[in-house]
Amino acid sequence: MKSVILPVGSTEQHGPHLPLGTDSLIAQRLCEALAAELKIDSVPVLKYGVSFEHADFPGTISIQPETLLRTVKGICESLLERYQRVIIINTHGGNTATLRNLKNEKTTFIDLFDSLIEIIADIRETEIGGICHACEIETSLMLYLEPSLVRREKITDEIVKYVTPLDPQSERQLPDGWKTINYSKSGVIGDPRKATPQKGEKIFKALIREIIKSIK
Repeated sequence: MKSVILPVGSTEQHGPHLPLGTDSLIAQRLCEALAAELKIDSVPVLKYGVSFEHADFPGTISIQPETLLRTVKGICESLLERYQRVIIINTHGGNTATLRNLKNEKTTFIDLFDSLIEIIADIRETEIGGICHACEIETSLMLYLEPSLVRREKITDEIVKYVTPLDPQSERQLPDGWKTINYSKSGVIGDPRKATPQKGEKIFKALIREIIKSIK
C-alpha cells in the first residue's frame, strides 16, 4: 500500500522561550524521520490549527474547527489521487477532536499525545502538572531539534506553572473550554526548567517507535 504522511501543527504562543512554530517544527521533523524510517513520502506541514485556548497571547493564529476539517479533508482527497493511504500526524492538542473525524479506511489519524502517554512516565522528572504546554516535553524536543530557537535565558522560575488537570498523565477531568490566560500569565503551562536536549532526543526516538507501532 502506497502511503504518505501529512503533518499538522499550529502557529501559537509557546511562552517567552519557544517560537510560535514549535508544534509545526516538531511535526515536520517527526514526519520526516518517520518517512525515512518507513520509506514513504511526507508532505510539508500544515501550520495552522484550532488554537483558541491561546488567543489572548500575541502571535497566535487560529482557524475554526470546521475550517481545519475542510482543509485537511481536501488535502487528503488530493493526496489520495496518487496514494492509497494518508497518515495524519497531529502535534497540537487543539486539533485532536476535529481531526479524529477523518479516520477511515484510507486515512489513519495519529495524535502525538496518545503516543506521549505511552512513554513520558519513564522520562519525565516533573510532578503531575509539569507537562502541558511549552513545558518539560516540548522544550526538551526543541532543545534537541532546533536549539538555536530556544531562548534559554527566558526559562526562569517566574514562568513555571503547574496545572494538574491539564497534564496528560493526570487522572482529573480536563476542564471544558479552558484558556491558557486563566492559568498562566507567561503562556507556559508546566515546567520547562527540567528540559534537556538529551531528554528531547530520548522522547523523539521513543515517539517514532510508538507511532510506527500504531501505523503498522
